[in-house]
Amino acid sequence: MKKIALVVLWLAASRGAAGVTISLRNGYDALELPIGARTGAMGETGLALGVGPLALHSNPALLALMKEGRISATHAQWFQEGNHNGLTYARPYQRGVAAISFQMVDYGTFEARDVAGGLVAGRHSAEDYLLKGGYAEEISPFVKVGAAGAVSIGRPGGTAAVSSLSLDSGVLFTPWIEQGRDGGLKPLKFALTLKELGQPRQGGRLPTTFSLGAAYDWPQARKSGRSGEAAIEADARFGLTGWLRAGIGGEYWLLDFAALRAGFRWNSQGEPYDYFSGFSAGLAVAFGHFTFDYAFAPYGELGNTHRFTLEFPL
Repeated sequence: MKKIALVVLWLAASRGAAGVTISLRNGYDALELPIGARTGAMGETGLALGVGPLALHSNPALLALMKEGRISATHAQWFQEGNHNGLTYARPYQRGVAAISFQMVDYGTFEARDVAGGLVAGRHSAEDYLLKGGYAEEISPFVKVGAAGAVSIGRPGGTAAVSSLSLDSGVLFTPWIEQGRDGGLKPLKFALTLKELGQPRQGGRLPTTFSLGAAYDWPQARKSGRSGEAAIEADARFGLTGWLRAGIGGEYWLLDFAALRAGFRWNSQGEPYDYFSGFSAGLAVAFGHFTFDYAFAPYGELGNTHRFTLEFPL
């Protein structure tokens, strides 16, 4: 029988739960989901690297790098029956870039257990919904800032719906500008974010995190305007409840239309489920103004995850 319980499934795996049975949580888990195939393939990094609408979820300051309106459609196939779908749109305006996103997480049906391991009668289903908006602006050639607000509504299995309001903030610092390149490339990047600040309406605690990231693009200007021919990033996330997650990832673009990606993620709350848990890989294909991304990540006994992103101008 399935023993996947209500807690967000990727979170339980990345924090090293001791088995396939996971305890019930509070319904605010959509706030912590890593969104997008690029992030998933590169060790769940993304604080300092990348341009596009999904920056709203990783570091809203990255939105300030966008030059045109674009939309990202995402789908993730989680363990068992779980899946995650979303749309995110971002558009530059006179002074900055605004973005809006809707995400839905369906955990399927499962046999649930309480925190003591006792079986909760019957089979249950659960969903999370997230509506998020943000804005970013360049305040100097070296500094971009961004902020976002989110409304999260969760329906834990067998319980009433819960909701919360939260705030995110982020900064991107690019100290080195290469002159003579297209638009002036900034290969070295540093980022910090403070996310999920707020108070749930029904009590409990939001998963507030403070994060630091650093990235380097090998400054090879390319017609597509992406960050570079090759790039690497390392991030660290600190939870106010005492946990630490870290990741490292890289990508290499081939002939300006395809990219290979790989990464590794680590957490402070337990060992991986098996030797390969923690590793991730993926690819991207660019055709015209469209980009398709795919990511694969194993989570041991829990199973494998597949993430897909399609991004295009709008």
